[in-house]
Amino acid sequence: VFQPGEETTPGGARLLMEEGALQRLGVKEIVALHTAPFLHTGTIALKEGMLMARPDEFELTLHGKGGHAGSPHECIDPIVMASDVVSQFQTIASRQNHPADPVVVTVGSLHAGHTYNVIPETAELKGTVRTFSAEQAALVEAAMRRITDGVAASYGGQATFTYRQGYPAVINHPDPTNHLQQAATASSLNIKSLDKPLMAGEDFSFYQQSIPGALVFLGSGNADPSIDSQHMWHHPKYNVDEAAIPHGVALFIHYLVTHSTFGAK
Repeated sequence: VFQPGEETTPGGARLLMEEGALQRLGVKEIVALHTAPFLHTGTIALKEGMLMARPDEFELTLHGKGGHAGSPHECIDPIVMASDVVSQFQTIASRQNHPADPVVVTVGSLHAGHTYNVIPETAELKGTVRTFSAEQAALVEAAMRRITDGVAASYGGQATFTYRQGYPAVINHPDPTNHLQQAATASSLNIKSLDKPLMAGEDFSFYQQSIPGALVFLGSGNADPSIDSQHMWHHPKYNVDEAAIPHGVALFIHYLVTHSTFGAK
């Protein structure tokens, strides 16, 4: 569909659906593929139901009192506060969430201070929350707010917490999942069944809110040193084995020939 902004909240798919672009075209089913460096080229993987998580984002600023590093008793150290917050965030999944429900809380960025002998005024944290429902995300957000406010207050500081809702979870519908599996068989691709969902996110889920759809992982991993495409998404050495492209084309051609009504009229 050549949508914009897949990696940027609120997601290009959401904008297209809000504008009614696919609805006006009368789309009845939608499928997508995503490169998968954890699969060998020539292999696909898919599953019905939960496939990819809901990716929300958060930002936190902890406000303390700066001063000389040799006089910590005259300061309110935001770095110590941040360390406490990061540790307590990890208890959300292990102690505040049902163990059968997947949850990830990751702090991906922590910045505070600029030199070795100064306690800074603030510490800034950014990260992501991964869940599979809006209800679960709301519980995690509430827990994070309790932790940030409680930790800040216990040190005599303050916290400014922002939580941004991302995409819904990718939930593959039965019929399109089965159609993709049939197309993969017709394309002579190796098929791997996924036992567990991935905690990565994808705004393809916005299409699935209104249109039956399924996403499939297309293997692009190759250990050949000249290609070296087995590094995971967002890794600095991420690469794609271009030999995977014909497999993806064949998969979609067989899907269209077998299950599309395009041109039927």
